[in-house]
Amino acid sequence: MRIFKKEISGDALLALISDSIKKININTDIFKITKIIEELYIDALSADWCTIWFYDSDMGTLHSDTVLDGKRTTIDTKEGIIGKCYQDKEPIVVSILDRDKLYDKSVDNINQLDFKGTIYYPILSENRKIKYIIQISNSLKAFHQLCKEDLEKLDLINSKITPVVRKLLEDNAKTSNHVSKDNNIQSSSDFLAEVAHEIRTPMNAIMGFLELLQLDETNEEKKQYIDTALKSGTMMVALINDLLDFSKIEKGKMELESIEYNPIEEFSAIGPLFASRMKKSGIKFHTFIDPKMPAKIKGDPYRIKQVLTNFIGNAIKFTPKNGRVELDIIYNKKTNSLDFSVEDTGVGISKERQNDIFLPYQQEKRSTTREFGGTGLGLSICVRLVEMLNAEIGLESEVGKGSKFSFSVPLEGNIIKTAINYDKKFQEKLKIGLIFKDSCSLTFKMINRYLSSFGISDDRIIPLANWKESKKLDITHIFCGKETLDKDAMQPLLDEGRQIIIMKDDMFVNYKKGLSGSVSELPCSFDPIILSKAIFGISLSKKMDSLDEISGKILIVDDNPINVQFLNAVLTRMGLETKTADSGKSAIEVYHTEAKNGKPFDIIFMDERMPHMSGIETIKEILQIEKQEGYKHCKLVGLTGDSTAKYIMKAKEAGVDKTITKPIEVKEVASIVKEYLLDL
Repeated sequence: MRIFKKEISGDALLALISDSIKKININTDIFKITKIIEELYIDALSADWCTIWFYDSDMGTLHSDTVLDGKRTTIDTKEGIIGKCYQDKEPIVVSILDRDKLYDKSVDNINQLDFKGTIYYPILSENRKIKYIIQISNSLKAFHQLCKEDLEKLDLINSKITPVVRKLLEDNAKTSNHVSKDNNIQSSSDFLAEVAHEIRTPMNAIMGFLELLQLDETNEEKKQYIDTALKSGTMMVALINDLLDFSKIEKGKMELESIEYNPIEEFSAIGPLFASRMKKSGIKFHTFIDPKMPAKIKGDPYRIKQVLTNFIGNAIKFTPKNGRVELDIIYNKKTNSLDFSVEDTGVGISKERQNDIFLPYQQEKRSTTREFGGTGLGLSICVRLVEMLNAEIGLESEVGKGSKFSFSVPLEGNIIKTAINYDKKFQEKLKIGLIFKDSCSLTFKMINRYLSSFGISDDRIIPLANWKESKKLDITHIFCGKETLDKDAMQPLLDEGRQIIIMKDDMFVNYKKGLSGSVSELPCSFDPIILSKAIFGISLSKKMDSLDEISGKILIVDDNPINVQFLNAVLTRMGLETKTADSGKSAIEVYHTEAKNGKPFDIIFMDERMPHMSGIETIKEILQIEKQEGYKHCKLVGLTGDSTAKYIMKAKEAGVDKTITKPIEVKEVASIVKEYLLDL
């Protein structure tokens, strides 16, 4: 049955407006106020459907709470007919909705209803910014058509109602949104902290025992498997931390750490995380990490790696098969900065969208989300992090050719130890041959670049056509790819004492099988640490200091037997005496008994989450006994999966000397033992 339009005008329209304003004035709930306004437009225009799309300036999106009846629906401001209304700031009348060339059902018909025509009417602020857009539609069943004459009616309605609505909405938004947002953020933050702790506890055991296995493993292939598992675990922990970071960003409490670290070691860990993913996607991946950068600097390596992994993840996502991704990290002496860049040969980003992709929830275009996935949050977080690092993100991109994201972190006053000096006399004895097919030109180029950075002169780096040439030229080291492998020609050279380095694109294939002598394998996404070890026999990575001269007594307190087993294995390996307890009550008894017998503990490693009595409650009891009995202070180390500033502060106030977050690394335990026991 066709529905005819009921015309409302003159006094009847004014009465309808007046009645709606009265309803608005007695309400404080934004949702109810919005529904009242929408019903007014439906009645005034005899329409079938109406929603108000509010503009969120922080997110750069339009949203409605009434489309799905209380559940927030967000849409893009650059898609569909509504996107044009937003851009032009002018009303639009559409007769047949799905025939319009700009029509996009994902934004113009969010509920997939049988619409006939639609009016989009923007409400602007005093400085002509979009406040909200009214969308009014009629159905296919309606005989009448929404038309330009209806705009005059909308002008009248809005002249009367907009000032009242604007004030009420703004006042209510300031109050209710602030309260609900704070409550939601706090609730989300607490929930994420709880989940993070539960995940970190098993991750602590997984990564801890992998580290112990790696220390004892002599088989290079197995060591590589363990190393990959460790790095994957590290990546998982980083994802957990990202959840907490998002909460911190929402609350404006994101902070940077300032720790001393070896930049070559830290940034060399990035490449292997993506190697297998690149291989699976058919993408060539190369990294260059400047061997001449300072050996130790002060800053926040995790945040830098967080930005880089986001850039690389995006590069993989948008780079087609047979494409290329390059990670470049160099020390710029002129500007005294670390320069980072990730370049790809992917789909590229149009110039008009290059600023928008850094906004929250934005991608190059709406179809990007459907095709490639993702929330569009990553780059907006990266912008915040890079700004905190006193830098800004640079972007060069061309559609169809690829993109390059970059940033530079200043090192003024943060260099602790300058670059490593390489043995020049040894370098002068080197003669390095490179045997590669044309298809490996990028690998060839990257090896050349590294060798030059090590200080090896160009005349000592020689491209070879075949294996026979290496014998004639008295080559000391030979690099080759899997395409140029010739084991029959290689073995005699190895027998003569030559060193051969095979570049492998599949870490799970043993290319050197059947060869004996000084032969090693390097992944194509190699770094200066493994390269220097292959050439010079030295590693640029720091090693754990010897703890042979340290002795002490340690109490391990944790209700999880796997965590106890791990810490016990690490500490006894260092030659330390250990005792264990599986609860707070048991820990207090063990502590008191040993101290009373004149055999006090030097350090207590205390888990926070335990049944009946938490780690902090246990520590308070121990400190009270220590004070009452006059015992020597025992260093208290808290073990937690909660890395929030709130918990760290709570632990410190309770008397915890140091807090470490799970998963715990072997070198972190060693560092604490060294710090607390060397002076005893």
